[in-house]
Amino acid sequence: MEGFRTLTSVFSLGLSCGIFSKEMIIQWCDQAIEAKDNVPFEIIEVSLMSKSKIDDIENKLFELTGHFEVEHPAKLVLSIIYDKVNKKRISIENGIRYSTRLLTFTRLSFEGDYYKPLLDG
Repeated sequence: MEGFRTLTSVFSLGLSCGIFSKEMIIQWCDQAIEAKDNVPFEIIEVSLMSKSKIDDIENKLFELTGHFEVEHPAKLVLSIIYDKVNKKRISIENGIRYSTRLLTFTRLSFEGDYYKPLLDG
């Protein structure tokens, strides 16, 4: 179950930063339902949310992951972004945009950390 929660967190973070689409998340939920005997009800609910807003899907996935440690899944999403940029599936500009959204959303970085060395020097 821990691996499934990590994967759910990766998809949730990927959706929130824009690297994954709502359709991709719903497709993953459908595949999880087909592959697993007992999936959490939140996955079934997300599978049925094709007309819902992205925020509603994010909230439903968050219900499943709860206060799960976010650093590891965020690093996985960053590696997906890097891979897509490296393989030229997305532009470097979009890669930066997705990475910035992810790091801001997860609060793993703060703007002050970026600009502080400039202000000190």
